Amino acid sequence: MDDATRIATLDRLAGLYRAGNLTAEEYAAQKTKLLNADDADGSLPAEKPVEQFHGSTAGWLFGSGLGWLAILLILSPILAFALTDSSGVRYASLALLVAACAAIGWRWIGNVAKKYELTNQRLIMRTGIVLKRVDEIELYRIKDSRVDFSIINQLTGIGTITLRSSDVSSRESDFVLRDIPRAREIRETLRGLVDRARQRRQVRELDIDERSI
Repeated sequence: MDDATRIATLDRLAGLYRAGNLTAEEYAAQKTKLLNADDADGSLPAEKPVEQFHGSTAGWLFGSGLGWLAILLILSPILAFALTDSSGVRYASLALLVAACAAIGWRWIGNVAKKYELTNQRLIMRTGIVLKRVDEIELYRIKDSRVDFSIINQLTGIGTITLRSSDVSSRESDFVLRDIPRAREIRETLRGLVDRARQRRQVRELDIDERSI
């Protein structure tokens, strides 16, 4: 399949998903199958970009408890000036406003400085604004993935994706992607790509019960 046909098919699948004719799982499975199609000679497919994403500050602001707290702190000076003549209360509300704006700004910088690119072979992480750094995890090394989201997160469709990998960069602790838009869809796509990458490399998981050691 040439690139033009592949792109057209991907656009058609995306349209079906947005129209509600495909679930997130079905969309991710069909997209993964299309992107991971082996060449006719059985060789490994060329690396292809699948998703580019980063944390959403707006999603965090309107889709998390801390975000709504920041919004309330921003509104506090309006309430203070409307409801009281106390200069102490007004100054305190202004201090809370500055703190809330600083917290939002810090979150925004963190999201802008951290971008992710998912291909059919790797998860690439680019961090930094002035000083840049690029890390990557080979998909076949990812052992487990999960997505967590609260009721409030569902208001804006964000979630937290957690990855467990045998890669040296994340072997000691889980790799966490926060405030990710369409987190459930991206996780399903990632899971399908990981399964396919492990099949191509014939990677098998060996579970050892520590109680038997």
